[in-house]
Amino acid sequence: MKKKKSLPALPYAILGFRIENYDGIKSTEISGLPNNAKWIFLTGENGYGKTTVLQAVARAIRGLFHWLDESPSDKMNVQTTLKFKEKQQIVNFKLFTDEATGLFWMESFPIFAYGSSRLNISPTENDKSLANPIASLFDSKIVLRNIEFQLSRWHFKQDDLEFKTKFDSVCRVLKQLLPIREIRVDFKTDKVTYIEKDPENKSYEPVEFRQLASGFKSIIALVGDMILRLFEAQPNIYDPAELEGIVLIDELDLHFHPNIQRELPRMLSEVFPKIQFIATTHSPIPILGAPEGSVFLTVRRNKEEGITVHRINLDVSDLTPNLILTSSIFGFDNIFAETFHESQRIRTEDTLAEKSLNDQVMERLKSFAASDPDVFERVFKEKPGAAR
Repeated sequence: MKKKKSLPALPYAILGFRIENYDGIKSTEISGLPNNAKWIFLTGENGYGKTTVLQAVARAIRGLFHWLDESPSDKMNVQTTLKFKEKQQIVNFKLFTDEATGLFWMESFPIFAYGSSRLNISPTENDKSLANPIASLFDSKIVLRNIEFQLSRWHFKQDDLEFKTKFDSVCRVLKQLLPIREIRVDFKTDKVTYIEKDPENKSYEPVEFRQLASGFKSIIALVGDMILRLFEAQPNIYDPAELEGIVLIDELDLHFHPNIQRELPRMLSEVFPKIQFIATTHSPIPILGAPEGSVFLTVRRNKEEGITVHRINLDVSDLTPNLILTSSIFGFDNIFAETFHESQRIRTEDTLAEKSLNDQVMERLKSFAASDPDVFERVFKEKPGAAR
């Protein structure tokens, strides 16, 4: 058997974390995560603490209590083990609880986090709430940075190599992620419009951001905010493919059709090959699109232990959504419709096309049996090799 080629290490990666006495988490720890996992998926039921885990990890690296106007408990301990470039560092949240001394070197660490509300971009670049790169994970009212403002700016400065490269590369990224043929900027109004295309590659009429589907707006807002913040953090890079960092996304599947849910992990890793993504999801469909080397964590919660995180070692490369749902990743124990009756045949086909073909075969067999009631009994009683 041919040995799988090892995946290259990422420039920045989360290698583990320990969380104690934090917002419903009594004590939980994950260690030994690979430095080449492009995706870490976090699953668990509503109210089990997936978002809490993301917030703890984000705060351990960036700190945020001064923004939330909270005071940390003396018993709280949040540590994250990080890989950055060729080094490894354990970051303790306690470093960041004092504004006077807490900024340390992690202020410039390229980590960005996004909450479940990410459909709106700021009308202005002067919004103070835009300064914090993890704020939307904690506050649903936070809007994301306005990529359209910068697209317009870059478009009208095409004689500058930096702006031309950024405009071309960001447009290429958005067209790679969405069914968009062209992105236009109006000379008089500075407005950005999008030319969508149908499955037959025919163009629709131009539309503005507000007219796009929620899923499309979500991708533009999130990816646009990511790119702008990463460009600022890495000012000598103009191509998104060269940007490095860690991105946390809460409820990755939100607003998306299953087709996009499946493709999004792969597409984001193709667009941003040097970024590690850590995402929560309620759907098995993004797991189908998990790149090689992905890590699966599940969150559990009970009265005695509180919120705990567990690593699931499972090869999903040959699993269907039903198998993923009933695996330890989701623990879904009833995959049948509410109207299913035990007397019904359980359908195990992979696709509706296969089911339809099997139904046609069954009807033919029934018709055949009706014309000769004893045909199957004779066939199955025949000895192997006997003349028919």
